[in-house]
Amino acid sequence: RAAVTSAQSGDTVRARAIFSRLSDIIPPDTVRARIIDTARELGHDPDDWLPQEPAVARGPSEADIAAAQDLSDDDRQAMIRGMVDNLAARLETEPEDLGGWRMLARSWETLGEPGKAARAYARALEIEPDHPETLLRAAVTSAQSGDTVRARAIFSRLSDIIPPDTEAHRMISEAIARIDADTTENR
Repeated sequence: RAAVTSAQSGDTVRARAIFSRLSDIIPPDTVRARIIDTARELGHDPDDWLPQEPAVARGPSEADIAAAQDLSDDDRQAMIRGMVDNLAARLETEPEDLGGWRMLARSWETLGEPGKAARAYARALEIEPDHPETLLRAAVTSAQSGDTVRARAIFSRLSDIIPPDTEAHRMISEAIARIDADTTENR
């Protein structure tokens, strides 16, 4: 609703930004159809409103993947950790690579390192503070690493940008309530 209201009041920049964020958390076909309808209704070219595909962050080469299949589990794990460490080192020299920080965070999640994942998501949020998916993952990994104060703050921020009366908003509200209940029990 906020995107449509913004568009109708002439704030098409805000409308596009909201639609772009929504496309990260709502099924793409639903958001895409709404964007196209709203843009056409206002006499705009829908292609100007549709979110652009982000650049793909660098990952392992085909040779790396093929080599990993021939390794023992321990060697494969060491190889994966080496690639993750290389990505972390590259991001220190390319700190504005949003996709890279998100990839690093997901990699740390996969490796069972929620604290490191939360720190990588925090760096991604420095670049794009209101990215819904990154906010969600940052809140979850903060909670998993025991930082419920940070998790609650991030969930609250996410709650402010997700449209009310949606399933996503309800789930975020439930997560906040669980954190509050756990905090009350542990006092």
